[in-house]
Formats: sequence, C-alpha cells, structure tokens
Amino acid sequence: MAPVDAELRYAFWASPPPLPRGVTILRTEACVMPQSGPPGHAIYDLAEVRLGDAQLPVLVGYRTPLHPVDVPTMRERLRRVDEHIQRRTMPHAQPVERAPMIATDSVSSRVLDVCEREGVAVIDQRGTFFVRAGGTLIKVHGSLPAPSRPRMPLFQGKGCRLVRVLLQNPNEAQTIRALSQQTETSYAVARGLLRQLIVDGYAESIEDRHGFRLSHPVELIQAWLKSESKTAVVEGFNAASTTPDLLQRAFSKLQEQGGPRNLYSCQRTST
Repeated sequence: MAPVDAELRYAFWASPPPLPRGVTILRTEACVMPQSGPPGHAIYDLAEVRLGDAQLPVLVGYRTPLHPVDVPTMRERLRRVDEHIQRRTMPHAQPVERAPMIATDSVSSRVLDVCEREGVAVIDQRGTFFVRAGGTLIKVHGSLPAPSRPRMPLFQGKGCRLVRVLLQNPNEAQTIRALSQQTETSYAVARGLLRQLIVDGYAESIEDRHGFRLSHPVELIQAWLKSESKTAVVEGFNAASTTPDLLQRAFSKLQEQGGPRNLYSCQRTST
C-alpha cells in the first residue's frame, strides 16, 4: 500500500465518514499482505457493516485516487486476500462470506456506477456509501466537500521534472513507476504529482493501457508560463580554502559531476 493510501486508512478510522442513518461500520482485524512495489506490503481491514440486527462482513481495501479502471483490479485483489485469510483460518473456523469494499477519499458518479456493476461496496470521506449483499441495498452519493490535500509545486523541483517528462511525449501513456524512475523521485511523490495534474484537468488515465498521459499539454505549458516559477535553483558551494590550486581542483571535480560552470569566492586571498 502506497504512503498516500496508508494516510487514507489512518484518516478513515481516526475520523470515520458520515454513514446513512442506522448504519455503523466496525473494524475487527487488520491483515498485512506482501505486494510488489513500494512499500512492499498493503494493509487491509476486516470489518462489519451493521444495519439494525443485520451484520455484513466486509474486507476493506484502500485506494486513492479511485478511477473506474481501478475497481475490477481492486475487486480481484480483495478476492485473493480473502482467499488467503480463509486458508489461514481453516480448519479452526467456519468460512465467512465477505463482501469486497473499497475506501477512498472521493467517489465520482462513474466510479459509483462501476462499483454497482462489479458488485463492490464502496465508501468515501464525502459520505458516499454503497453496499449490496443478499437482501440489503444501500446507495448514497455523498455531497460533502472533498478533503483537501497539501499541493506540491508542479513547476518547481520534482514537479518540474515530471512535467518535463510528460511534455516530451504528451500522447504517450506512462505508468507511475516509469515516471518515478525517469524523474528519480519516489513512487508516492510521482503518484501525488500525477494526481494533481488529473485533478487540474491536464492529465487523464488510459483504461486499456493502464497508464496516464497529458490531455491538455498546451494548457499545461500556458499554466507553466503564467506561474512564473523558477525552474532552476542556484546552490552555493562552500570551499573551505580558496587558494588557487584548491579552487581549480574543486572546479574540476564539480565539472566532472555536472556541477556549476563557475566557482566564486568572496574571500580575499593574499597575492
């Protein structure tokens, strides 16, 4: 589970979202599962949705942002996790039929429709709640404001690196992992920056290729120009001694490492 999803899980249970009247959800057990990619594991929660005397066991997974293409993938992932849990508890306990549930920050109307079609329960921090199991059907589309997240600058530092890579081939689909490697940033940072581009309307997901690409590259360049952001930062280099010989050696080392073209000293040297 990526750090962004870990933050969502903590926020979800620390301050539970509003639920429909008479409905409660109770977490009973956490389950840690290994997965490929950082951070190397994902955390799921066993929980119960209670409506009066009725109790519906669910297995909760976390994903943000949640796109329509993510729903079938999450459903299959939750199914495999549930099978693992069932094998682990047998033969000491009776098999439990659990409904797959996705928790996220905000569910769009399209995502809600896909969840209903795929038979996946979903809950978000805006008050959206959908579950259908047996004779129980609850469907509420929340209207609370989406939770705000701190924004990273798109046109400076790491954001600038990612924008440059995307603009080089605006029609080419890129995965988050590929962008992370090309920009030398962490998976979580690349994912967060890409999410901002999607929310701002500059990028989109490609469902059939499981990647992302720019949807409005010209508008992105215009926004970059209007931002007047400094995309290059000049960093100082401290020379402990400023004798001509040492300065020349330091300058040569910096050139080998792709450093600054000029090395300056404010210290007066004796002649």
